[in-house]
Amino acid sequence: MEPLTVPLAFTATLATDYAKIEREAKGYHATMKEEAGSFKELLDSYKLEAEQALQAVKDQAAEAGVATNAQIFLTDSENHGSTAKKWLTATIWSSIVTLVVAVIFVVISFNYQPANTAAAIQYVVSKLILLSTLSFGIFWCARNYKSSKHNETLNKHRANALMTFRAFVEGSGEQQIKEAILLQAAQAAFVNRPTGYEGQEKESQSINPVVEILGKTVAKSASSAQ
Repeated sequence: MEPLTVPLAFTATLATDYAKIEREAKGYHATMKEEAGSFKELLDSYKLEAEQALQAVKDQAAEAGVATNAQIFLTDSENHGSTAKKWLTATIWSSIVTLVVAVIFVVISFNYQPANTAAAIQYVVSKLILLSTLSFGIFWCARNYKSSKHNETLNKHRANALMTFRAFVEGSGEQQIKEAILLQAAQAAFVNRPTGYEGQEKESQSINPVVEILGKTVAKSASSAQ
């Protein structure tokens, strides 16, 4: 039996098709590699879609935040506008009352005959005090009216700056221009601007966007050179 075992094993070895096994193994390997590539492409597409969705959510959140802040300024502007109308009405009525009282005093003065100098002085002083009080009321109402109109105009300007901010940013392709627009929008939102309603207005000191951009550019160039 033992002499026949070796020839039979050798014959079985010769009958085995190793080339076929190798081809099948290569086929399986190619199939697995192709499926792995397809799976990687699918994962990449899902990753890209997720990043795009995340960016869209961020953009919507940014737009919503800007719109919300703009609405806050717009609401405040409307409130100051309503208050300004009330102060304007008060100014008009104060002026009318003061004018009527002054006319009455003038008419009465023609028929008034003081008994002595002291009575005349007392009469004039009392009328001057009353007219001064009424005039101060006119001045106070007019001043509050101008302040309310100033705040109305300023907040409306801030709201307009924020509402147009996204359009200017999306319309520019360079990062430096976007930074300049952002700087201007921030200044419009937080820096006090002259509106013509306040006396001796001075514009608050602001950062020059050109100087700011040049400073950043020089700093980047210096760091790159090092």
